[in-house]
Amino acid sequence: MKIAFLKDIMLQDPHVSIVIPTYNRAATLKEALECVYAQSYKGSKEVIVIDDNSTDNTVELIGTEFPDVCFVHLNKNVGPSAARNIGISKAKGDFIAFLDSDDLWDLDYLSSQLSVFGDKKGIYPKKVSVSSTIEWNTVSGRRSEYDQKPNLKRYRSPIHHLFSKGSFVFSPSSIVLPRKFIEDAGVFNESLRFGEDTELYIRLLLSGYKFVYESQTHSIRRKHFQDQAISPENLEKRRLNRIETAEKYYDLVSSKFEVDSMSEIRTQINLYFAREFLANWNLLKWLSLHVSSFSFKAIRVSTSALTKDMSLLLKMILKLLFQGLTKSNYSVG
Repeated sequence: MKIAFLKDIMLQDPHVSIVIPTYNRAATLKEALECVYAQSYKGSKEVIVIDDNSTDNTVELIGTEFPDVCFVHLNKNVGPSAARNIGISKAKGDFIAFLDSDDLWDLDYLSSQLSVFGDKKGIYPKKVSVSSTIEWNTVSGRRSEYDQKPNLKRYRSPIHHLFSKGSFVFSPSSIVLPRKFIEDAGVFNESLRFGEDTELYIRLLLSGYKFVYESQTHSIRRKHFQDQAISPENLEKRRLNRIETAEKYYDLVSSKFEVDSMSEIRTQINLYFAREFLANWNLLKWLSLHVSSFSFKAIRVSTSALTKDMSLLLKMILKLLFQGLTKSNYSVG
């Protein structure tokens, strides 16, 4: 049994359900919940927190400071996708919004995101509302703003972008969609450790959903430390997972959307990850992916990628040299 205990708050027909998975994030969870309750949106909403077997004071926080939250505590760690799916299964709202427990929203986020669906009760178009996002590096303090849209200059369709580069939506904290998406496209794939959001977006597009981009409000994505997903082992798992996902859906996708051939997409995936390996100084893997991806049919793509990678490598070397000189000067001083 996954659920250790459940504190359910019965609401009469909430308009939107906010699903928040969390694991050992009590401090940031409090801030996330505060931003939810401070929303300018005046419609009915329910807040569902799925505690993925936290060992910190998450249980006490919810019990003492947020008694109106529907709270599910799991007796074993199941991961973010399964936790979100449990939250989805509890949701009663016409719409579902996701918020990771270390992310935040602008005060007008819900009002703005929900406005794209209109106000006709019971009639909900097949849309996914996507906000802009701010990535906040809590170590350096740097904030970077991004419009979360597919690159249609580089890729032939949004789904082509998802195949070759992965998700153009940085976090599920940036999307709102009708609850009927569950029956139309299904929920998060719990068998995937990486790319589960990308795979869901592919199924949504195949089910006729359109992504609508709302640039006036933001989700705020906090990054606290080095991302584990960029370790060599995880980079390779992500690369293989992306190829597997593209191969799984290619026949269905290519019959409905504009995409390159599967061999070209495989090359695009490999060259994308070659740069990721290069950025982490894994030169052997970088070189092997370039060699294995080279073909005369895709010579323009391969040559362009190699040129950009060599430019990146030069910048990385110069940065190291500059850091070395700076340290040397400090030592001499």
